[in-house]
Amino acid sequence: MCNRPPRGAATGGDWLELGGRFGRVHRRLYEAVRRQVEAMIPMLEPGKAYTARQICGEAFWACLGTLAARRVGMCLRDLVDRGSVALVPVKRKYNYPKYYRLK
Repeated sequence: MCNRPPRGAATGGDWLELGGRFGRVHRRLYEAVRRQVEAMIPMLEPGKAYTARQICGEAFWACLGTLAARRVGMCLRDLVDRGSVALVPVKRKYNYPKYYRLK
């Protein structure tokens, strides 16, 4: 079963600006990603690098279309950049997909 935010009309306060080229995402999606990441962090192994898909889990990811999956990746990147989750980016030769590890 998919645990994603319900669809509905959005007002101005329902959007969160991520800045830069990322633009904005719906606040409920952002919070759903934050909750999912926080739930999955205890299952991650220290020192191992993970993609957003691996961090969020297959059940969560299966509910997403291509555009939503990109937005989830942007939300995760923003959460990491703000220090809101216990993850740090992993430097790699290529930019995508982004990888993260535990702090």
